[in-house]
Order: sequence, then C-alpha cells, then structure tokens
Amino acid sequence: MKNNLYEALALIHSRPGLYIGEESINLLSGWIDGWRYALADEAFDGTSPPFGEFHDWVALRLGLHESTAGWRRMLLTADNGDDKAAFDHFFVLFDEFRNRRSRIILHARADQSRKPADWLDTAERKVLPWPHRLEIIRYTDDKGVFLRFIDEDGQAYRDEYCIDLDCALDRSAGMVDREEWKTNVDCD
Repeated sequence: MKNNLYEALALIHSRPGLYIGEESINLLSGWIDGWRYALADEAFDGTSPPFGEFHDWVALRLGLHESTAGWRRMLLTADNGDDKAAFDHFFVLFDEFRNRRSRIILHARADQSRKPADWLDTAERKVLPWPHRLEIIRYTDDKGVFLRFIDEDGQAYRDEYCIDLDCALDRSAGMVDREEWKTNVDCD
C-alpha cells in the first residue's frame, strides 16, 4: 500500500472501519485528499487509468454533462445524500473505471507550426507542453470521448473529457485540422 492509491483503496474497500472509521463517501474523499497531499501526487503517478480521470468517468456513468461538482458530490446527489450508499456506489463505479479498456477511434499529429509561445492550462495555471500527437479515445458505448495529449516520447500527459466526438474535434481545432484525423491506430 506504500505509494499505490489503487492498492490502498482495495484495502479500504475490504475493511473500511479499520482505515477510515466507517463506510462513508465523505470520509473516503477526505482520506484520498489527505493521501494525495501527504505524498505530493506521487500516489497518482502511474495509476492506470489515471485517477484524475475519475471525475469525468463518474459524470459519464451518471449521465451528467460535466464533472465540476467532483465525484463525491455527484455520488451523494445520485444517492439522495445517503453517505453509505454513495460509498458503495463509489466502489462499483471505481471497479468499472479500473477495468475499462480504451479504444482509439481517431488520431493525428499536432501541427507544430501552430505552437504558441506559452500554451497555458487555465485551470491549473501552468504552461503545458505542446502535444506531438493527439488521440480521441472511447471507453464505453456512451457518446463521451477523451481527447488525449501525447508528448514526443509517446507518453500521454493529459486527457480531457468531451461530451461527444464533435466537441473533441472542436477542442483540438487549433492543433489539428479535421481532415488530418486518421482512423487507423498506426500513427507513423
């Protein structure tokens, strides 16, 4: 359990009273926030799929168009404020989230000539690397997709949820023209 959030969550699921006191979405959320703070995000590096995508996954599974409320509040709302029911619901969705498999539906190389001097993430207020390649990923039969940003080393460094394919194509318009997207998996 030392630095792996997913292993820690499996232990909490099996014995919540031992680790967080009781079956409570609020206590679980507080524990995860504390874990993240204590390990300065180390615990989230290398988790697959990245835990940062869980907000969007919950919104998708609950049929919501955005995840700004966060997974805890979305689950509490879906379960009519029942803390224990939301705790149980978390682990049902978390198991689905962990077991999902991605399918690349489109991919393209980002146009390097369009790269701005500083490409900012306005939410996190930091400069992001310009992507080398982009992929549009679908995990389920739902309309929603993820726009995945990939660096020169082939490593994904950011996924953005889009409500449908058109949203993803619009979001990437400054990096790739629509006609540049390809459907086969081999980008080279």
